[in-house]
Amino acid sequence: MSSSKSPQTVVIVGGGSAGILTLNTLAAKLGPTSSTKIVLITPRPYHTNLPGTLRMLVSDEGHLEEKNFMYFPDEFKTGNKEVIVAKVVSIVDEGNNRHVVLDNGETVAYTVLLLTPGSVWEGPVAFPQEKNGDLAWVKTWRDRFEKANEIVLVGGGAVSIGTCRAHVFESKILTSITELAGELKDIYPVRFLAFSAHMVCLTFSKFV
Repeated sequence: MSSSKSPQTVVIVGGGSAGILTLNTLAAKLGPTSSTKIVLITPRPYHTNLPGTLRMLVSDEGHLEEKNFMYFPDEFKTGNKEVIVAKVVSIVDEGNNRHVVLDNGETVAYTVLLLTPGSVWEGPVAFPQEKNGDLAWVKTWRDRFEKANEIVLVGGGAVSIGTCRAHVFESKILTSITELAGELKDIYPVRFLAFSAHMVCLTFSKFV
């Protein structure tokens, strides 16, 4: 039996935080001269910092779109590393025939396949998969928030109300909230309601 080994290819599907961490960790462990190739496949040419997008979706203050869409630097594409901007549509695993099929019709062979596709979101943070479609998405939601007279947030998680602490103040409910509700409260003088399974938070940007 031959002791030589065929070149190995690790394919990582998904360019979010988990995918980038996996790529960097493997690259550091293997070293730039390793014969093992590491391929990151992601539908966008940049990583999106989702927590930061909440402020960005509400207002153009600070031009956060220039910071939250972080393009992959050249160091991600050097040595034994490669970034492919495409969407994986199917996976083939048939003995020695192992590859992923991309939406452009191309295939990428793999020895090891790691799936880090992230989460599927709804509402403002459900950014489109189309390349360069995020800026139009941001503008659409900014316009919606700006024109809204009342806003209802359904769900008691971090995106909706984060930490909700209700205090009684002159017979009115004063709520300290974070994330999206906090951004809305800070930017717009509108009334909105935040519903969760355990509480209803009545939040006012201005008390009248």
